[in-house]
Amino acid sequence: MEKLAIITDSTADLSEAYISENNIYVANLYVILDDKIYEDRKEIKADDFTAINESDRDYTAKTSATSPGDFSKLFAKIKEDGYDSAIYIGITSKMSATLTNSNLAEKNGLKVHIIDSGSVSLMEGIIINYAVDLVKKGLSAEDIVEKLNASIGKQYGYCYFDTLKYLKAGGRIGKVAKKVSTIFNVKPLLGLDGKGDFELVKLKLTREKAYKLIEEKIREDIGDTENYYLFYVSGKDDYVIDELRDRLADIEEKAINIHQGRFGSVVSAHAGSKTFALGYLVINE
Repeated sequence: MEKLAIITDSTADLSEAYISENNIYVANLYVILDDKIYEDRKEIKADDFTAINESDRDYTAKTSATSPGDFSKLFAKIKEDGYDSAIYIGITSKMSATLTNSNLAEKNGLKVHIIDSGSVSLMEGIIINYAVDLVKKGLSAEDIVEKLNASIGKQYGYCYFDTLKYLKAGGRIGKVAKKVSTIFNVKPLLGLDGKGDFELVKLKLTREKAYKLIEEKIREDIGDTENYYLFYVSGKDDYVIDELRDRLADIEEKAINIHQGRFGSVVSAHAGSKTFALGYLVINE
């Protein structure tokens, strides 16, 4: 029987516990901070950015994709671990060259299926969760790939930004959001669709009004849907997620699974420490 591995990258922001429990392989991206390069998850973590942001010191932060060489080493390791094939579900190609680099890498005898998640952070992570669940059902790699590709575009995330300066500085911002970022003191609610594009939901909101609007949107979007995954993710303020989860307790009861976490260092470099997001993946089978 074919032995199948699941691969993601460090921008999925899945918990270390979930990664370990489900034997998920992770390709780490890099953060360039003050001209020094750090490997995500190993040499730098989100808490490092929280400390920097709270110190109010000036800094320059950029991110760099996982290289083809990194992927080649990872694929060789997976092959050595006894796997015949793998499915890599990665950060949207509109935000990073990571997916492109995985295609360029030497596969080292491993059959690799590569899927653009159209997403980032836990919005990407819940697609990994779906893939893991399909593996547990015993489906073939080809059937899993078919179902995953059918799910792309059926996920959506609502992102509330305290500031857009990091997103704008890193160039990870869509055309609509770029226009919004020119407006003074704006704190918008942006939507991230399943194709890697930001769109404006509301131009300027207080955090409390953002809670209400997000709840309304989630309830409207999910409607009578029976099969869906949920995610909640924040920069550092867990109380924000607690507030949202209280509002959506009845929606959570029907979810297949729920992920709560914090933005990793790569996402934090572009989003800052006060951004929060939540969203869903709808499964139509």
